[in-house]
Amino acid sequence: MKPTTPLFSSARQRCILLGLIFPLLALMALALILLFWIDQQKAPEDELLNFTGKVLTEPQSFSNVGNQPQRLYRLERQLTQQRYILDYLLGLDGLQTPTYRNISSDLQRLAPQVAELREILMERPPSQVPAEELERRGNGLLERLGQLYRTLHSRALEASQGYQEQLSDLIKALASIGLAILLTTIGVILIFERVLRRQSGLHRLTLTDELTRLNNRRALLNKSEQALLLAHRYKRPLSLALLDIDYFKRINDRYGHPLGDQVLRQFGQTLSELIRESDVAARVGGEEFCVVMPDTNLEGATRLCERIREGVTEFGFVHKGEIISITVSIGLTHTPGGDKVSFDTLYDRADQALYLAKHNGRNRVEVG
Repeated sequence: MKPTTPLFSSARQRCILLGLIFPLLALMALALILLFWIDQQKAPEDELLNFTGKVLTEPQSFSNVGNQPQRLYRLERQLTQQRYILDYLLGLDGLQTPTYRNISSDLQRLAPQVAELREILMERPPSQVPAEELERRGNGLLERLGQLYRTLHSRALEASQGYQEQLSDLIKALASIGLAILLTTIGVILIFERVLRRQSGLHRLTLTDELTRLNNRRALLNKSEQALLLAHRYKRPLSLALLDIDYFKRINDRYGHPLGDQVLRQFGQTLSELIRESDVAARVGGEEFCVVMPDTNLEGATRLCERIREGVTEFGFVHKGEIISITVSIGLTHTPGGDKVSFDTLYDRADQALYLAKHNGRNRVEVG
């Protein structure tokens, strides 16, 4: 049996397939771009969330006034450092909102108050400023600072969660759209596959004998011309055989056309099983068949024709209890290679050899 031509084997069919897959690839690329954009949008909130989380873990109690100048100094330095970080974060895209700007302004106003409290503790003896007053002012600063950072942390957390929800919704939407496009693409590909297979089937019908499933005369001419061209170009031998079922008209007249069709189908199957994949077998009309054997010299072609002749005599047909056997006459010719010879010339020579085989008693191979 000849191998089936795979789907999308031609360049045109592969282009169609690529054209169908392109929308899906474009959607995947768009999805990656959108996911990257969302990740970039939520990045400032994530950084701010980490920053405020660290600040809120620091101690918020102001006691033991005598030991506070050093702490206030550290707090002042931390506040300055945090202000720089916060200014950087607030300068990023996505954080330019009134809430964030108000918090930044409040933090900026707290910095001088911390510095002022530190100077009071360093320059004035504790006896001149009651410790309770200093603790109240210190705790007030820390509480206000904690309040601002808690608000900032809460806003950043809400924004981050909002982006997570947007991301989740976008992923679901893209998954739905991607699935729809994928299913549509598969559907279109299946439709194209059906159309292409139908076209391929119709094309095969124009080149195939309906009864025997062998090549018809049109396909034989096309393939033989190609084989002869290659044989001439590469100086390789080529053989051609004409085969005619003996007394086939008697079978049709005596047993009917259904049995005659069965004989033709079985004969075609025998040819397909015995020839090589590179050989071309065809039904050229009625009970006459042709086999073109590229790259085969006369000796090799004769052996093949004898196998065909012997194989045909081995099978019989039963009709109403009667066993019917058939034989075949074969006319064979060849070209040694290098000679520029036409198909018609070889065909005529093989036809003369076939006539000789019938004249000499049938069921034989003759070379012409």
